[in-house]
Amino acid sequence: MIQNLITLTNKLGNLRGPILFISSGCIAAVVQFGVLFVLTHYFGVWYLISATVAFGCAFFVSFFLQKFVTFIEHSKDRIGNQLVYYFLFALLNAGINAMIMYFEVDIIGLHYLVAQFISSGIIAFYSYFVYKKYIFKVGESV
Repeated sequence: MIQNLITLTNKLGNLRGPILFISSGCIAAVVQFGVLFVLTHYFGVWYLISATVAFGCAFFVSFFLQKFVTFIEHSKDRIGNQLVYYFLFALLNAGINAMIMYFEVDIIGLHYLVAQFISSGIIAFYSYFVYKKYIFKVGESV
């Protein structure tokens, strides 16, 4: 199935990577919201625990989709280092997201959902290039 997706998306040319990157991010977001909702609503798990479990699930879904589908980087020997760098970069992005959100909501006065949408776009834009150039660069040691 993944190979069929890769073959199909190769026809997109230069847009292939960004389209798969955004699609993978959307899938991870659906997983995160889905796990959060199911654990909290149906199983009665405290929402903060649900949110933590959901983040972990989405993190791994995102990592594996970006590594194997978006950037087609299939090395097994580098996966540990890539996972650590991906996680550290996710933590950095969480901090940057908080700063952008604070600026947009408390300083500019945007609605928090609009601010989150803008912040997510900014972070996704530069993250694509960081993942491509550093974390999932084929043939390079991370």
